[in-house]
Amino acid sequence: MTKFHSPYHFIPVDINEAKETTRWEKPDDLKAEENHYLRHDYWHLVGESGRITCHIKCTSPLVIGGEQISGNKTTPGKVKPYQHPDGTVAIPGNSLRGMVSSLAEAISQSAMRVLTSEKESTYSVRKPVGSAQHMRLGLLYKKDEKFRICPLSDGESVGNYDNGNQDTCFIRSQDTYQHQKNQKFVFRSGTGTNSLSDESGPGKIKGVLYIRTKDEKSTKLHESFIPWNEENMNGKIERGEGTEIPTVVVQTTENILRMRHKADKDKSFTQLPKGYLREWQEEKKLSDREPIIQDGDLIYYLKEGDVIKELSYSVIWRSPVKGGSPHQAFAMHCGNNSLPWNKDRSALTPAEAIFGVVEDEPEKGQPARNIASRVRFTDATPNCRIELGPEITLKILASPKPPSPAMYFSTVNGYVAKNKLDMNKHTPNGRKQYLPHPKRENTWEADSEKEQGYNWKPHLKCTPIPAESKFTFYIHYENLSKAELGLLLTALEPEAGFIHRLGLGKPLGLGQITLELIRVERIDRVNRYLSASLLEKRFTTLSESVDTSLIDERAHQILQALGNPKNIKHNVSYPYTRSKGQKCHPESEGFQWFMENDSLNSGQQYLKPIKPGEPIPTLNSSFPRIKIPLSAFGPRKSDKPQSHEIKRAIRDVVSSTIINGLSLSGGNGIVYLDSNQDIERLKNEQGEVVITLRGRLITCEPFPQEPDSPV
Repeated sequence: MTKFHSPYHFIPVDINEAKETTRWEKPDDLKAEENHYLRHDYWHLVGESGRITCHIKCTSPLVIGGEQISGNKTTPGKVKPYQHPDGTVAIPGNSLRGMVSSLAEAISQSAMRVLTSEKESTYSVRKPVGSAQHMRLGLLYKKDEKFRICPLSDGESVGNYDNGNQDTCFIRSQDTYQHQKNQKFVFRSGTGTNSLSDESGPGKIKGVLYIRTKDEKSTKLHESFIPWNEENMNGKIERGEGTEIPTVVVQTTENILRMRHKADKDKSFTQLPKGYLREWQEEKKLSDREPIIQDGDLIYYLKEGDVIKELSYSVIWRSPVKGGSPHQAFAMHCGNNSLPWNKDRSALTPAEAIFGVVEDEPEKGQPARNIASRVRFTDATPNCRIELGPEITLKILASPKPPSPAMYFSTVNGYVAKNKLDMNKHTPNGRKQYLPHPKRENTWEADSEKEQGYNWKPHLKCTPIPAESKFTFYIHYENLSKAELGLLLTALEPEAGFIHRLGLGKPLGLGQITLELIRVERIDRVNRYLSASLLEKRFTTLSESVDTSLIDERAHQILQALGNPKNIKHNVSYPYTRSKGQKCHPESEGFQWFMENDSLNSGQQYLKPIKPGEPIPTLNSSFPRIKIPLSAFGPRKSDKPQSHEIKRAIRDVVSSTIINGLSLSGGNGIVYLDSNQDIERLKNEQGEVVITLRGRLITCEPFPQEPDSPV
């Protein structure tokens, strides 16, 4: 089977479709009479208060963590289950609140109450091969609170890792020069190997070392010897020579580094040169206060005219995505009120008014605009005693991280290439929503048989709550309008049989639950203060129809489609590619599908938007392609044609053939096509796939997509 569903899709964000917002530019704005529902010191005469009783049923194992313990390369981390002091298994109210509030936001087109902070969301993409020739190495220093950079002489590559020569051994014992913390000089006699030492002498050149740490794909270090005139350099710094670096360039580089550190699973942080160990690295936790970029570092820079445009600690590095951060993209395409509550916001959206907001950085001299929630979720407790399942090790939760534009962004033309992503032009797809998995099979447990030396640190061990477990919890609501209560009830049960997603491992198939509203009860706050009500019941059943006036119909329909297991016609899996031997639910090398997809010249796949009433879009694990036989390239010594030979051969394909999207896979003669129809058009009367190369008819081996089969 070639078709599969991505583990997640998106519900578009359009703040302009929010049915009702509450003006709140100043703290006193909430004192207006029309805002009395929101206040906690005032009972609205027709405000709705009461209690909702809900039942939960787990349709898959469920993992709710109470504590997470870090692992190491030989042992996975561990998630301890959430339990009450007496050992009772439970689901925390905060987890339930988060699950329900996110759906309330989506269907009311409210602001995103949770979004990665702007400081940690500067997206970047790997720079293309060949861009390194424009980067130069310099000394970064700070003067008058401004960073400046002094150019350095071009470094000479030193060391030879094909053998254990003296220079190699010497470099492995050294750290990169740092002008404030490691003013270590080395000396070089002539060129070639065995030329470096700690000792000066006649004819020796004084210099410093720049040593990159090991990267993920190499056992080598990347090292340079840089000639150094100490007096000259100190004089330049004293005089403030060099080029001033724009603050925005420094901050952008800092943000990219923080994002890379966050994505670094074992926190070794190989992006910094060897020896640039920051204090927080000992604890593997990055402080918000201590900067990564520091005075005295050796760093690469890109200069255009008299302006520094980029900084990086590696000559081959990452460029910031055009147009700024996703915050700016959401503000531009979806409105400023789509962002989490901040000082520039002017109005509360419906879900914020119900679940509350906190202003982290208020206007200077102004009190913070904070408002408490008007709903309270209890823990969900089991309907009968529950025994946790056996301990298992989960597969790596390794979805493609933003900005992966094929999954997270869209344009009128569909696919967006990484190097073309522009926050000013391309729209974020919206709020992520995980799909239910149609099969009740174990798609989450890691294969225990791994090669020797396998790194287990990214994995987690856990003891899931078994499928079929049942729980009960309560929601207490206060002073809601009828429309707000309707929004809350719809978020709890978007439709009968809706599959909610909760806890750890959602993309792997864990955390599937159904939620049933058992009772909705109200308290008559006015009547409770009358003597005649002293003997009456505290709660009465609410039997009125649900007010859906705050709900955006299209967003609600998309949510219903994504939570209905009947709409899932294929396996739900991280992207995988059959041409690389991968199978559904891959455990490693999740990047392979994206590399293969991005390599195409046309016909690239992307996550298509959900359209109510239409099937959930799918992706393909195999691409239609043909293989040019070795005989087409003439007599040769090598078993495989070289890449330049394939390219030349493809250029020779006569224009009458209808291959639209030509792309290469390594050096093995594979040509990717746009569709199975292209393969059919290339067939002759005998059913052979034939192309013309250099005036000769060549019969090729077709690799069409396999016939699809539903789950």
